[in-house]
Amino acid sequence: MSTKKEAGLLAQPEPRPMETTNSIGIEAETVNALRELRLGREISAADMVATVQALYPRYDKHLQSKAERSHLYGIRLCDDAMAALVKAYAPDKEPDPKPKAPEIRTNPCRLVVRVSVEDYNLLMDQQRAEGFSTTQDWLYSHLKKYLKAKGAYQ
Repeated sequence: MSTKKEAGLLAQPEPRPMETTNSIGIEAETVNALRELRLGREISAADMVATVQALYPRYDKHLQSKAERSHLYGIRLCDDAMAALVKAYAPDKEPDPKPKAPEIRTNPCRLVVRVSVEDYNLLMDQQRAEGFSTTQDWLYSHLKKYLKAKGAYQ
């Protein structure tokens, strides 16, 4: 006869219910620009696929369907492909070019000069000897002195 005891089951903790914190319902879908363009302009999906295939040859109707339902598949059309569709089917909706930001520098105008390596090294030595920390400060100081000497600067 064996003296081994039968293994008993260990007490298991109660399973905790899973928390679903990052579940997004279909009602939370944002407006999909691709789908809005197709339905709003009554464009066939095949025509849109043909337009995008000019940029991306492997784009097909299956990807078109998934891109229109990005909240389900996590697929979004590239910016350049979307721009091509807007240009082809809704030129009136093309975004206006971004206006150039106003210049906020104290000295907005720029001067550029190319010098040889030897001249550059000599110039940097002189700039440091005169106590200027930057070439901008040194050059601007010399320009103002020059203009004052010519009587053009007050």
